[in-house]
Amino acid sequence: MGSVLLILSGVLLSLGFIALVRWLHPRHELIVYGIALAPTAGAYVAFALIGGAFSALPRELLGVLTYGTLGLVGAWRLPVLIAFGWATHVAWDLAVAGEATASYVPAWWPAICVGTDLFLAGYITAMLWRR
Repeated sequence: MGSVLLILSGVLLSLGFIALVRWLHPRHELIVYGIALAPTAGAYVAFALIGGAFSALPRELLGVLTYGTLGLVGAWRLPVLIAFGWATHVAWDLAVAGEATASYVPAWWPAICVGTDLFLAGYITAMLWRR
């Protein structure tokens, strides 16, 4: 039951993020979602630094590079990559959460990310479909 509430919390966070982006940058909404992929992956870098898990930094930096690239290329040329980035970030969340070595990540973080990532991926896909 706890995971379900955390996933729903992620959905609520994404709804708040969408409302904020639509209010502040309605004409550049998709670009903001693309740019937001890098700091989303960067949270894992911060957790590794705070937790002293320096051996995890190369992997986590690879995540920032991967999702940052998807977001930027998506915002610049191929918007479907933004939805793809948010959807595949779920796999990153679950892979890190499933590792015993990822004790530097708060236990509640991956479930919240799953809700946020999947909802944003669906929202962005619907946005692109309407175009």
